[in-house]
Amino acid sequence: MFILRDLLTQLQATFSQTSQGQQRKVWFVYTLLAVAVPFTSSITSNVLRTLRTLFGMKVESQRFDAFMASSTLPWSRLRRVLWGAIPNPTTAGRVLVALDDSINPKTGKTIFGCGHFHDHAAKSNQSDDPWSQCILAIGLLKRIKGRWACLPLDFRFYLMQKDIAAQGVTVRRDGAVVAFETKMAQAAAMLEAVFAHFGQSVLVVTCPRWSGDSSMPASAPRPAPRNGCARAPSARREITWLRMTKGCSLSLAHGDTMIRATPNICVGLVGDSRRSPRVSFHPNT
Repeated sequence: MFILRDLLTQLQATFSQTSQGQQRKVWFVYTLLAVAVPFTSSITSNVLRTLRTLFGMKVESQRFDAFMASSTLPWSRLRRVLWGAIPNPTTAGRVLVALDDSINPKTGKTIFGCGHFHDHAAKSNQSDDPWSQCILAIGLLKRIKGRWACLPLDFRFYLMQKDIAAQGVTVRRDGAVVAFETKMAQAAAMLEAVFAHFGQSVLVVTCPRWSGDSSMPASAPRPAPRNGCARAPSARREITWLRMTKGCSLSLAHGDTMIRATPNICVGLVGDSRRSPRVSFHPNT
C-alpha cells in the first residue's frame, strides 16, 4: 500500500495548479482506486457507482463522463511518471519493447477512433470488419519473479485515411479532423519517446503483417494444431533485426514497406524465410 500511495502522489503532481486541475487530480486517483478495488467491473457506470458508494464522493454523471472522455489530461507526463517507477527496465543492457495492434469492438456510432477495421482473428460467425477502434500499443518486456511480463508503455489510435478524408465525427478531436499517420509513423514516435526517457538502446519485437510482412507467401503451410486449436496460415514467423548505432541511420525495404530505424533503436520484422535471415535472440546470453 505504501508503494501505491507514493505512486499516486507522484501522479497527482503532474496535474496543473488551476482549480480544474486540482479537482481532476483527485478524481483521477480515486478512479484508479475504483478500478483496482475488486468491487465490480470497470465500466464507467460501475466506476461512478463505486466512487459514490464506496468513497462517498459527490460526482455528477455528466461531469464524470466528460472527465473520462477528456483529451486534455496530462497523459504524456503521467506516462513518464509510470516509466520512471519501473526498477531496472533493461534486459542484457537493452530495453525490450513489444509492438502490436489490436481492435476494440464498439457499438456507439460517435465514439472517437471507430471504423470498420479488419479482424484477422474473426471466427466464422463473426464479422470480418467489425465496428471498432484500432489501437497500436507498445509494452516493456521484462522478467518479473521468473516470468516474462509485458508492461504497457504507450498507445495510439490508428485511423484509416479514407475515414479521415470523409471527415466523419469519429475522426474529430475538439471539432477538428485529426491528421493521418501511418502505423509505422505512430510506432516510431512512441519508440523515440521510450529511448529518450530511458537513455538505453531499444530492441523492438513485432509480428503483425502491417510491419512489412507483405512477402509472406499465401501458400505457407499451416502449422499442426496445438491443444485442438489450429493457428492462422500466416503463423510461420521469421524475424529480421535492425540494429542501430549512435550517429547512424538505416532503412530497409521489406516487402512493399520502407522501414526506417533511428539511432539506438532495433526493429524486429516478420518476413519470408526465403528472403530474410533467421535470427534467434536470447536475452540471458
